[in-house]
Amino acid sequence: MIVSNQHKEWNKEEIIKGIQEYYNLHQKTPRTNDFSNKNNLPSYTYALKILNCTKIEEIFNQCDLIRTEVIPYNKIDKEWGLNQLRLFYKILGKLPTKDEFKSNNFKPSYDFYYDNFGTLENAYYLAGLIEKPLTLKERLELSIKQLKTLAVQLNKCPTVFDYDSYNTKGLCRRELERKLNLKYNDICKRYIPHFPVNVDSDVSQEDIINKIKEIHNILGRPPKYIELINFGCHYTQTIFLSKFGYRYNQLIRSLGWEPTGTDTLKRTEEVMLDDFYNFFKELKGIPTFIDIDNNKNIASSGTYIKYFGSIENVCKLLDINYDEFYRNVSVSKYCFDSLGNICRSYAERDITNYFIYKNIRFDKEPKYSEIIKNINNRKRFDWKIYIGDKIYYVEYFGMFTNQKNNKIVKRYVKKTRKKIKLLYKNNIIDKCILIFPSMTKNKTLDEIFKPYINNINIVA
Repeated sequence: MIVSNQHKEWNKEEIIKGIQEYYNLHQKTPRTNDFSNKNNLPSYTYALKILNCTKIEEIFNQCDLIRTEVIPYNKIDKEWGLNQLRLFYKILGKLPTKDEFKSNNFKPSYDFYYDNFGTLENAYYLAGLIEKPLTLKERLELSIKQLKTLAVQLNKCPTVFDYDSYNTKGLCRRELERKLNLKYNDICKRYIPHFPVNVDSDVSQEDIINKIKEIHNILGRPPKYIELINFGCHYTQTIFLSKFGYRYNQLIRSLGWEPTGTDTLKRTEEVMLDDFYNFFKELKGIPTFIDIDNNKNIASSGTYIKYFGSIENVCKLLDINYDEFYRNVSVSKYCFDSLGNICRSYAERDITNYFIYKNIRFDKEPKYSEIIKNINNRKRFDWKIYIGDKIYYVEYFGMFTNQKNNKIVKRYVKKTRKKIKLLYKNNIIDKCILIFPSMTKNKTLDEIFKPYINNINIVA
């Protein structure tokens, strides 16, 4: 007689192994009705009993797994949801937006916070991530107050750019227009009537040219388009098109000057190669995409890829020994920090160089066992840094991306989540600085490490 899995005797190790095998096969944790003999698992109630658990999350904790299924809202504990929100903040390095919940497949979803807290902002506040949010009425009043204050400071009617740059906790310009059902210029006419409204469409060609010439005399060269703002000129490309029939750089050429900056309309490949080589000598190493895009005096990384195919091709054309700075060893790519030590990626190199430039003492690849007892010694952090009398363990999760169809990335994301769970479980998350690619896109390294250097703890 064959005994089904539902009635056979299961021990703790067999149940844990069965759940882990299910996860590896389906890339998700089993739901309660997935606990059946067809999945080589005992019944859900039997698993609870043998593992001495009261709910499914406790089962997954013993299996070192994080629950992946969508849980009905009425069964989710609100405090658990707030803890997840703190985790999302830690992963992104900033407050998650509505769209980021979906793009990063965060659970619970945005709808959970909307249904349980009214707004995402209220959830941020209850999670301790922001100060108490203002009511709509308070934000509207603050917006008008800020508009009046800014007008007095500038001694003129603030432009849209002025308002958006100055506005902090009030409504953004478009929200303000919607709430008052008025266009921005009409809002200015109502609340700051003694300051004439700026109308760019009324400016003449002569006024624009005279202003550009005035800035040219100050700088000693043609101003870049992005520099006009620094001199109080908020002309859009649309203004140049409507007044002159062409864009800003073409206007600069019509005045007999050559544009400065990243314009590639007349920037030849030879000039781009010269720019790259000069930047290479300045850095004493091959520039990364981030380096290139942060340098406003050369073309963008996308332009280099468009014209040359890759940075390696640029190096070949310039006779730069690409392998000397960026070596292939089996399947891993290596480069070197400013002290000549091997780094496995440009990101690792940039972070290590940051510690070097900031005179932050660091050790590379410290073991998890330094702060977690009875753990496999193969687990290591990327860095251990010393700031004052404090020690932090730094991890950079470079492959934590949204490439859901990539099996290697999925496996990496799974391991990352297990690591983070382990850090929370052992109450050492406050000693850790977790860096994700999404953070380096939105922040500089100074902004990421500043709270720790100033001994201000990020909310965990």
